[in-house]
Amino acid sequence: MTLEEEDRPIAALVVSLLGSILIFAEGVLLIIATTSAGPLDNSPGPAGMGLLGAFLGFILVTLSLIMYWSPESHVGYGIAILVFSILAIFSGGGFFVGTILGAIGGVLALIFTPSYDPFEEGVGDGGSVEERFRRCPFCETQMPASGRFCPSCGRESPAA
Repeated sequence: MTLEEEDRPIAALVVSLLGSILIFAEGVLLIIATTSAGPLDNSPGPAGMGLLGAFLGFILVTLSLIMYWSPESHVGYGIAILVFSILAIFSGGGFFVGTILGAIGGVLALIFTPSYDPFEEGVGDGGSVEERFRRCPFCETQMPASGRFCPSCGRESPAA
């Protein structure tokens, strides 16, 4: 089975991309403004903030795109997007709107629920459905083959 368009976190992608582009843009603008103004004082503050913002914006764009192409890992990418978006506050946060949008995009990635059935053959990693899952002998719910307790009825199910 291939992933359809509705099986990808599109809302998380769009919102986190908007936030990351704002963070990147603010970083680049800070770098340009600092280098064009010349050394007013010998502090690397604004230029360092600009470099940090451009770097974090680039990382966030990359994470957003990878999350879209690997939706089965949406939780990990959502956490990473959320953390890097919050860290972007130290570089101005994409006029603070970028941090807010990035955080919302990370949360959307965390709560994303794919429409495909994870028990369907061909989806996910590992062997066939029969090798990865078995049925509870009490309630007939599908459960992981290595599971000791049924996630539905809670009864202990001896390994097959």
